[in-house]
This record gives sequence, C-alpha cells and structure tokens, in this order.
Amino acid sequence: MKIFEHSRSKEVGYSDTPGPGYSIGLSPEDGTARRIISRVGGLETSAPNSVRVSLPTEKQLTDSTRRLLDPDIGDAIVRVIVKHWDPDRARWSIGDYRHLQNRSKGEVEVGWETYFHSGVTFDRSKLPQSAVVEELPIGTLVRLGDKPMEVAAADIVAVRAALGYPV
Repeated sequence: MKIFEHSRSKEVGYSDTPGPGYSIGLSPEDGTARRIISRVGGLETSAPNSVRVSLPTEKQLTDSTRRLLDPDIGDAIVRVIVKHWDPDRARWSIGDYRHLQNRSKGEVEVGWETYFHSGVTFDRSKLPQSAVVEELPIGTLVRLGDKPMEVAAADIVAVRAALGYPV
C-alpha cells in the first residue's frame, strides 16, 4: 500500500490529484499475474473523493488469482470502500469498459459495478435489463450482471444514457 499526496501524485499517474489517498496493489508473490490496483481518495479534480479498482485481463490471471475476479469478491471490495471511505463515486472496471466512454470532466465513469453519491440523478427506465440497482445509505450502486469481465458494451452505454450523458 502506498499513501500519496498532492505533491507526489505523479507516482500514481495523476498530475492533478487534489488531495491525499491510498494506492493498494494486490499481486501474487511469484509475479505470475498483473497486479490488481485500487486507488482511493483524491483522484480527479471533478471528484476529489473517488475510487478506481483496476483489474488484469482474463489472460493475465493464474488459477491462484482468478478468484479475485469473482463477483462476490468484487462486490465486497466496493462495499467496504464505500462504507469506510464515503466516496463521491467508485467503480470496478477494466480498460475495455473505460475505452467505451468518451467521458467529460465531472461525469461518472461506468464499470461493471458503479457507485455514485446520492446527489447524482439518473433515469432508471433507461437502465439495461442486466442492471441491478441498490440504494445504499449515502448513494446508489449499479451492478451489470454477474460477470465482471464480460459486460456488454451496450449495457455500459445504456447506464451512461441513464445518467444523462451523451452516448
């Protein structure tokens, strides 16, 4: 785990990080798979308290690390972060999902599991059938199916539409 501050934000790839946070990396000791990285805290100027969990691809996993992509594990990690960090937004995602979104500053980035604070409005009628919506005490959690690595591009786009973003 690495604690970062505004002046050291280039260490974790964000030159405009407005506040402190944590970078947590999980990887097998033998180095056989890519790390799973979670960054919590001041990641973007538009969301000074946000969370990003970056995952390796299926091809980069070994049998010993594959369980980390189990939907129950992913959901538990997001819930713990939301409960203890109280972020404005959080997502469990892979690069493929991020590349589907031509996101503007201030927009929530959609992943397999996306959390946003209660101040964000969305149109539930535009959500895809795969979406499961759960109201948490301080925000909303939207999960797209039970396969974190296999979310349809159309479902990501539909959630963006529900949030009122151009698609």
